[in-house]
Amino acid sequence: MLSKNSGIGLIEVVVALLVLAIGFLLSGNMQLKGLREHRLSSQYSQAVMIADDIMDRMLNNREGVEAGFYDGIRTGAVTRPGCADTGCDASELAQLDLFEWSSHLVNVSGRNDFIPALPVSENGTSATASVSNPDVDGVYTISVDWTRQDDNEVNETLSVKFTQ
Repeated sequence: MLSKNSGIGLIEVVVALLVLAIGFLLSGNMQLKGLREHRLSSQYSQAVMIADDIMDRMLNNREGVEAGFYDGIRTGAVTRPGCADTGCDASELAQLDLFEWSSHLVNVSGRNDFIPALPVSENGTSATASVSNPDVDGVYTISVDWTRQDDNEVNETLSVKFTQ
């Protein structure tokens, strides 16, 4: 007599392979999402460090802050003041701070190996950062703007309130 239920049938093998394939695809998708979120959180952390950098610089140059040398500054293609090696007064120190702050986002030194801390948009626009003029309570707003690159480019802004 022959047994009707001997061995594994082809249908069971195909179903098992289908379940494994779906599991691997979902696992791969989860890994891609995790990498994307890691990249985005890394960009946000960089923006926080850039904002923190200028806050520290302003705290170290209170005379320059009180004189208004940091009011309305914006990162960009700026030149390094000549006082960097000889000693700076409050105004020159604010210019040096702006130069070094800009170096996180823009190639101010002309180096060939420059890599900005935040991504450049597809049209080549660099991330920017600015310090607003203080409001009536002496509160500054530090903003860092960059383009997040996912499936679509999305503009991101980190704003931090700061007072001396």
